[in-house]
Amino acid sequence: MVFIGVAIGFLLLAIIWVCVMGDDIRYPRSVYPKVKEKKIEPAFIPDENERRKEAKQFVKRLDELGYFKWTAPEDLKKVKAHIAKYYAEERIFYTLTDEKYESLDYRTYYLNHDTINEGDAKSEFLRLGRTLEKLGFVIDRVEQTLTEEYTYTLYVNDLEFDLTPSPYNSPDVDFVDFINVILQKELKVEERLYAIDLDDAYEVIFLDQKLYQFLRQSNLKNKRKPFLWEGY
Repeated sequence: MVFIGVAIGFLLLAIIWVCVMGDDIRYPRSVYPKVKEKKIEPAFIPDENERRKEAKQFVKRLDELGYFKWTAPEDLKKVKAHIAKYYAEERIFYTLTDEKYESLDYRTYYLNHDTINEGDAKSEFLRLGRTLEKLGFVIDRVEQTLTEEYTYTLYVNDLEFDLTPSPYNSPDVDFVDFINVILQKELKVEERLYAIDLDDAYEVIFLDQKLYQFLRQSNLKNKRKPFLWEGY
């Protein structure tokens, strides 16, 4: 009886050992071949503090170059904060506007392509005229003549400029050229009107050469840097 009990005991131990070790009982667990774990490299995430520092320096340099010289003192802090925010988060230049979508820094404007091309350059000129007045341009007269083909002439004071569609140009490009004629020949200032590509539209921005070069050499997205928009 004792022998039978011992045999049963050994049999139970063997069954338990097989259950614990699984199907492969060639090795004790302690000597199973070890699988080398693959090291997973963490994804690179730019440091948020570094982005904020760079954005702060970006706005500081704009200030040093005179970008905010037309900004009202009561708007200055929030305009700077807005520009810094979008520079840090999206690497784009995006200024703050009022309820009429006019920039509070008096430099950047959304250019309404359809309005100009369909015969109302006058209203667009008057929008940008607020910045021309900051530069000393006195607006006494703004008129336009329009034909059925949307070919027209814009009159500003004693200046006139034809906005004529062609295979090489569109009236909105001519419009920017006209503003630059006023800046260069009438006011004789360094400021020029540049464009910023918004994919399906454009913004225009008043910059002197130092500001233009700074923005071109900055870490803004290449597509969102200003460029001189000239016709053929």
